[in-house]
Amino acid sequence: MERTTIDFGIDLGTTNSVISVSQSGSVEVIKNGLSDVTPSLVYFDKRGTKRVGLSAANVQGRSDSGFDVQAEFKREMGQRVQRKFKLANKSMSPEELSAEVLMELRNAAELRFGTKPDAAVITVPAMFELPQTEATAHAAKLAGFTYSQLLQEPVAAAVAYGFESDAERAYWLVYDFGGGTFDASIVAIRDGQLTVVKHAGDNYLGGADLDWKIVEELMIPKLQNTYSLNSISRAPNASSLDRGRMAVLKRHAENIKKTLSTSDEHQIFEENIFEDDDKSPVDLEGLVTKAEFEALASPSVDRSIDIVTKLISECGIKKSDINRFLLVGGSTFIPLVRKRTAAIGIPIGMELDPMTVVSRGAAIFASSQRLPSSRAKPMNVAVGTATVQLEYDSVARDTSALVGGKVEINGKSAPSSTTVRIDRDDQGWNSGDIAIDPKGMFFTQVTIREKGQSVFRLTVRDSGGQSIACIPESFAITNGLTVASSPLPAGCAVGLADGRAQILIPGGRAMPCAPEVFKGQFVRGLKKGAADSLDVPFLSGDEPIADHNLCGTIVHVHGKDISRDVPAGTDLEITMEVDAGGVPHIRVFVPLLDQTFEPSERIELKLESPEVMRSRKRALIAQLDEIETKANEANLSSIANSASKLSVCDDFDFIDALTEKARNGDTVASGQARNLLVDLAKKTYELKAQIDWPTTLVEYNDVLDRVRKMAAEVGDAEERKMIDEVSKEGAGAIAARDTKMLQHCGTQLQSIGFKIASKDPGFWVKMLARLSQMKHRFPDRSAAQRLLDEGAAAAQRRDVNSLQSVVQQLLGMLPSEVAAEANLAIRSDVR
Repeated sequence: MERTTIDFGIDLGTTNSVISVSQSGSVEVIKNGLSDVTPSLVYFDKRGTKRVGLSAANVQGRSDSGFDVQAEFKREMGQRVQRKFKLANKSMSPEELSAEVLMELRNAAELRFGTKPDAAVITVPAMFELPQTEATAHAAKLAGFTYSQLLQEPVAAAVAYGFESDAERAYWLVYDFGGGTFDASIVAIRDGQLTVVKHAGDNYLGGADLDWKIVEELMIPKLQNTYSLNSISRAPNASSLDRGRMAVLKRHAENIKKTLSTSDEHQIFEENIFEDDDKSPVDLEGLVTKAEFEALASPSVDRSIDIVTKLISECGIKKSDINRFLLVGGSTFIPLVRKRTAAIGIPIGMELDPMTVVSRGAAIFASSQRLPSSRAKPMNVAVGTATVQLEYDSVARDTSALVGGKVEINGKSAPSSTTVRIDRDDQGWNSGDIAIDPKGMFFTQVTIREKGQSVFRLTVRDSGGQSIACIPESFAITNGLTVASSPLPAGCAVGLADGRAQILIPGGRAMPCAPEVFKGQFVRGLKKGAADSLDVPFLSGDEPIADHNLCGTIVHVHGKDISRDVPAGTDLEITMEVDAGGVPHIRVFVPLLDQTFEPSERIELKLESPEVMRSRKRALIAQLDEIETKANEANLSSIANSASKLSVCDDFDFIDALTEKARNGDTVASGQARNLLVDLAKKTYELKAQIDWPTTLVEYNDVLDRVRKMAAEVGDAEERKMIDEVSKEGAGAIAARDTKMLQHCGTQLQSIGFKIASKDPGFWVKMLARLSQMKHRFPDRSAAQRLLDEGAAAAQRRDVNSLQSVVQQLLGMLPSEVAAEANLAIRSDVR
C-alpha cells in the first residue's frame, strides 16, 4: 500500500541518531540491528570501505585508526569545512557526513519494511541558523530523500508528549540537552493545537562538551604526570597521532559520564590504550568521583538553567503557569541536570525515553503531513481503473472528519451507479457503500481513532457490485496534539547601514513562509564596471541589533554586472521567502537597473576570526567601564555594580581560552566564543539602555516635534500618516521604558524627516556644501572637484534635478563609512 503521508521521523543528532515511523495509530522506533539509536559516526578504512554507526564506533576506540572516525560533525553544519579520512585519502563536508548517517537510517527502515523511505521529517535544533537548516536539507537530498521537512527538536518532543496527553490548555517547557546542542522552548497547547511561544538555547552547548572536560581536565593531566605526552591535542591542525589518542580518551570519558549517572564513583583501568611519545604503552587508570565530574559539568549546566530562567522571564509567563518541564536528550540522564531542573519548581516530565522522544514526535508530525502531489511518480493508469481525487484535512482535532472526493474512470466522471466504501485499517469503522452523484462526487464523515494516525482503505464498485482497482488505494488522518506545519527555527533579516536588523520573517512563523518584501536604499553609489560591489547582508536571527544575529549570506551587486551607474540613495526591493523544508530564497531587485540579484553561493555559516572576537571582547569591557562611570556620576549604584561585575565575569576569561582554540582551527570553540560574546553584548546593551533612557526620551520628543512641524509645512498626507503610526509605537515604548524600541522609533522619524527635507532645494544645497568641505576625503579628488563645480552651477540656476544627481554621484564616490558620515551630518538638521 503506497503511503500518502510522510510517516517517517528522524532525529539527526550530534552523537546519536534515531528513525521512527507512525502508522496505524502507533509509533515505532525502528531498530538498527539491536539498538534504538545509531551513533552519528562515519569511518573509511584504507581500502575505502565505509562504516557508519555502531561499526564505526567499534573502530573509534582504536588509537591506530580512531582519528579517522568522524564525529560531532553536526556542530559544523553550514560551514565550509572538510573532514579528512587520512587512511582513505578522502575528505567530506559536514552535510555529506550527515547524509551518510541518514542513509544508514534509511537502510534500517528498508530492513524493517522492504523499501527505503524517500520522504521524512528531519529534526533540527531550535536555535539552528538558516545556513545550518539549509545544510540539513541538503544532507537529506544527498541521502536520497526526494522530499523532506524540517522540524525543531523541542517541538517534536512536545508532539510526542502530547500524543500521550489529554491536555487541552497548557504551557510546557521543553528542556533539550543533547550531545552537541541545548534548546529550551516554551510551547502552548490550545484545543489540541501546539504553538511555539519562544525558543532559546545555545548551538554549542551539549553533552560532548562534558566528555571533553573529563578528557582535558582530568585524564590528560594525570597521564602527563606518568607518561611522556608532551603534546596531545584535538585541534584540527594537530597530528593524526594526537587526534587518535584524543578519540580513544573521548570514548572512555563518555563511558565514565554514563557510569557516574548511576554511581558515586568510577574506578577505571584500561591497559595499553595507546603508546606515549617514547613508544611505551599507556594505561588509563584512576578513580573519578561524581563530585569531580559535577564540578566540571556545573558551568555548562548553570548556563542551561540561566537560558531557561531568562526564557521564562522574556515570555512574561509565571513559573506557576507552566504545567510541565519536559526532559529531552541524553544529557538529561545526568543527576546534576535533573537536580538543577527540579529546583526550578515546575513538575518534571520524563515518562518518554529522552533518547528517542524527538524521533517519535517527528514521526507523529510526519503522519499528519501529506506527501505533495508534485512528488507523485508518473502512473500508467490501466483502462477501467478508478482514480479518486480526495479532499480532506490530514490533521483532525476530533474523532470525526469530513472527506470528499470525485471518482473518475478512463478520465470521465464515474457512472452514478458506482459506489465507494471506506474502511478503517483496524476494522473498527466503515462507511458502508456510498453512492456518488452524476458528477462523480461524494461526501461523508469518517470516524477516526482518538489518538494517532488512522489509515482508511478505499474500495470502488461498479453497478454490479464488482470491485474496481482504484488510485489511491488509501489515505490517512492523524488525531491528537500536533502542529499544522513546521515553524521557522530562526528569523530572517537584512542588515541595515545604521547597525539595525530589519526582520523580514520572524522565527516561529509556519513554513512555508510567503514572500516578504522590504524596500530600502543603497547608502552609497556604484560606478558601472567598478571592481567593488554594493553588498546586502542577510542575517539569521530575531534580534533588532544586526551584530546580535549571524550573517547567513551576502547578495553582491557587482560593478561589472550593472548596466549603468547606481547613485547613492537608489531604491532596492528585497524579497525573502522560505520553503516547507526551511530553505530560504532571497532576491534583491534594483528598479533603476531592472535587474534582480541573488546569492551567488549556498548560504554559509560564517564565524568571526579570533582577532575580531578579541577586539569585540575589548570593546565590550571598555563599554562596561564607561557605563559604570556614567552610572556613578548619575548616582545609579545598582547599574554601576552590575556593569562592574559583568566586566570581570568568568565568561570573558573563558572567551580567551575559546579564541585560542579557535586560532588552532577549532570551529566549535569559535561558535562557543561567538555565542558568549553575543550574550555579553546583549547584557551590556541592556545596561546602556537604562543609562541612556533620559537622553533617549529627550531626543525622541525633540525629533518628533521637528518632524511634525516639517510635515505640517511641506509634507503630504502619507508622510503625516507614517509619523502618526510611528508616534503610537513610540508612546508604547515610553510606557514600557523600552529604550531600544524608542531609539528605533526615533530613527524611523529621522528617515521620514530626511525624506520630507529632501523635497526642499535648500536641502541639496546644504548637502553639496557639506560634501565640498569633505573633498579631501574623496579617493579621486579631480573627479570630485568637477562634480562639485557642476553642482554649484546647478544650484545657481536652481536646477534641483541636476543638483540631486550630482550629490548622489558624489556620495557614490566616497568610501561607505565616509558617505554614511555625510548623510548623518545632514540628517542632524532633522533632529
